[in-house]
Amino acid sequence: MRLLLFVSVFILAASGTSGSELEHPNFKLVGCYFHIDSRLWNLRYLKSSSESMTIESCQKDCSLFTNLYFGVANGTNCFCGNTLLSFPIPSKICDHKCPGNPKQICGGNRIMVVYEQPGTLVGVSDEQPKFKLQGCYFHYDTNNNLHRRMSSSESMTIESCQKDCSVTTDRYFGIENRTECFCGVLNKKMQLPRSLCNHRCPGNRKQICGGLHRIAVYEQPATLPTASAEQPKFKLEGCYFHYDDTSSNLRRYKSSNESMTIESCQKDCSVTADRYFGVISGTHCYCGDLIMSAQLSLKKCDYRCPGNPKQICGGSITMVVYEQPASAEHPKFKLQGCYGHSKKQNNLRRYKSFSKSMTIESCRKDCSVTTARYFGVISGTYCYCGDSIRGTQLSLKKCDYRCPGNRKQICGGFDSMVVYEQPDLS
Repeated sequence: MRLLLFVSVFILAASGTSGSELEHPNFKLVGCYFHIDSRLWNLRYLKSSSESMTIESCQKDCSLFTNLYFGVANGTNCFCGNTLLSFPIPSKICDHKCPGNPKQICGGNRIMVVYEQPGTLVGVSDEQPKFKLQGCYFHYDTNNNLHRRMSSSESMTIESCQKDCSVTTDRYFGIENRTECFCGVLNKKMQLPRSLCNHRCPGNRKQICGGLHRIAVYEQPATLPTASAEQPKFKLEGCYFHYDDTSSNLRRYKSSNESMTIESCQKDCSVTADRYFGVISGTHCYCGDLIMSAQLSLKKCDYRCPGNPKQICGGSITMVVYEQPASAEHPKFKLQGCYGHSKKQNNLRRYKSFSKSMTIESCRKDCSVTTARYFGVISGTYCYCGDSIRGTQLSLKKCDYRCPGNRKQICGGFDSMVVYEQPDLS
């Protein structure tokens, strides 16, 4: 069979294409080659197939890679590669006109016309001066290296992927299949030869952006500061799963800010009476009274705050939650202190009201219809009035119940009362 093919080749050579017809003004002609089966496939990577194939379109498709050669076979099939496995044959055997440009030749039946990529596309490097290369790794799905898919861009570069991943605390970042940016933990057992990462970055053709199921991995620079969820001003509640606004934590969506910090979210939520505030996905601020989902490891909250990379602003679907600061001090009413309140130590003996939305102002209003000098709240919801304070004064820390109507106020404790003096009613 193969002998018959060789004979037919040289019979056709007498009436086939002249070598000059294969020449191209922009690409150096290498020649015509057999392209029979997988054992003799030159340029093994089939890049594209088109019924409007031209030499230029094949070169453009192959320019996405670092291969030295590109070629067209059977009129419509474009291949890329670094190795020519079969021997050259007479140029006349390449006799299929390109369907997209009949003046060009696109190989022949099981015959490939091969060109060399222009010199401007040769010499691409995976080494980068700013980022330490870790190598080329197998990357099939999110269970492998760098599990977090961060972004996708038709203008991807090493720098743009690094910037996208810098909002996380991940040590490594990498690019797969030219356009897909990932961050996460590196599994070094999956390392491959560096030559298998051969896709050029679309945003910078001198850079390497992985390959099909292969990821070029780099280490984040050490200049990124260490980030922590702990904050000196606000009590950290923890990291929590946050799926959506209807079934997760802190249901009140408050703001979104590309320069988000913990302080800016706290400020936005301070206009509400909510007890907690939190940030998810780096930029979204929520407020609320209830933490409804299970607590997770703080490692699951690993997005840096864009306005302060030393702070943590949640994660992709996780929220870092803080408690709003609360104070017993009040701008209008003089604080007397926190006092024990029991049957034996019954302060402000006149019980006045009960409310599930109790605030200091509402208790004071209820007591203002009396002549009592003092008013106070116990257990968050019970308001008392009286002229004398009979209980033992305690540390203000013992009054630790927030007012249900205003979570930034203190409404006593389990068996302790926060007491204020009525302003002059005359």
